[in-house]
Amino acid sequence: MSDAAALFDTRWKNDPYPLYAQLRRDNPVARLHDTPYYFVSRYADLVSVLRAPQTFSSRVPGYLRLQSDGGIAFQSSPASPTEGGILGAEDPPLHTEQRKALSAVFNQRVKQMEPHIDRYGVDVVSRLPYNETFDFMRHCGRDVPSWTICTLLGIPLAMQGQLSEWAHLIIKRMLGNTSDAGFESSGEAALSLQWYLHEFLSDALQYPADNLTGDLVALVKAGQLPQTTALGMLFQLVVGGADTTASWIGSSLLWLMRKPEHQWAVSRSDTLAALLEETLRLETPSQGNYRIAREQTHLGDTPLPEGSLLILLWGSANRDAAVYSAPDEIQLDRKAPQHLGFGRGIHACLGARLARLETQAVFAALAPLLPRLSPEDDIARPAWTESLFSRQLDRLQVRIRA
Repeated sequence: MSDAAALFDTRWKNDPYPLYAQLRRDNPVARLHDTPYYFVSRYADLVSVLRAPQTFSSRVPGYLRLQSDGGIAFQSSPASPTEGGILGAEDPPLHTEQRKALSAVFNQRVKQMEPHIDRYGVDVVSRLPYNETFDFMRHCGRDVPSWTICTLLGIPLAMQGQLSEWAHLIIKRMLGNTSDAGFESSGEAALSLQWYLHEFLSDALQYPADNLTGDLVALVKAGQLPQTTALGMLFQLVVGGADTTASWIGSSLLWLMRKPEHQWAVSRSDTLAALLEETLRLETPSQGNYRIAREQTHLGDTPLPEGSLLILLWGSANRDAAVYSAPDEIQLDRKAPQHLGFGRGIHACLGARLARLETQAVFAALAPLLPRLSPEDDIARPAWTESLFSRQLDRLQVRIRA
């Protein structure tokens, strides 16, 4: 029987998918030793959890991490004075009210941003250097999402690089950093971002502007949104918006360099979207997420005591052969159910449309260059970030031939 502890072995970092397949086959709700932690790997089981928020709560007060000594610990996440509540970790009815308030203003702002994102994608790609090695993640992969979030929220563009760095470190912490030193630096980044956004929101309350932050301020002043919740929304938008889309952009280019026979699909609008949905399914940016059992229950044949912590393995479910034919390959005409790259149910990613706009803008602009773009790193074993469940390239060294 496959052991869930193997997920914490960094030897699987480059390619966790064979291990996921073993878990789905042999131990689909895999308990970690004698702990109350269970790893859920099958698509059908994940969907059943997502459909039952009354049984499986999103209010998980921390996360698992691998320590430098090899031990696996649950790290509690106490709130700080400058930290707001996180929408993604809230349950109905509060979650329902808050998401409704945010969705209305967020979707309108994203619609207004669409032509600007397309133009910025063209601008970023036009500035990529020729005939020299450069890091695609720094020059493009992280640039477009961080610019979009700064513009959307009204954060000064001078903060773009800093926000991107903080977001990347925080995701590593939230999704299980694999060293004590890395965990400490991630915690420092979280505190720094919390404090920055606390001050930023305080200023916006005094001097509201015509942007998404101004919309949140209006909701706060109308009594429709607590200030701490608005702060939590800003935090989640920065961290999720600036980092997970960067993961998708980087992994998509990696796949296109590994499988150049699919590069033709980038130049056609009718196939670009399908291609990118497949790269998102194949390299899901957030490979894991948490739920906690409110009561004693079952998942499949596995009994779950009250308080059981479930780790939902999105990256495994998205390659489940019971759902997808040839699950490890790109199929542009795939008719299977929608992947779980953006979650499902009440916590489906609010920023999914924005992430699609950004990623499509990058690759539409990049299409003419793909035949002349070559890797300078070992793309069989690239530099994945040090995290258990955050699937992002730390760097991707490439060269464009003039």
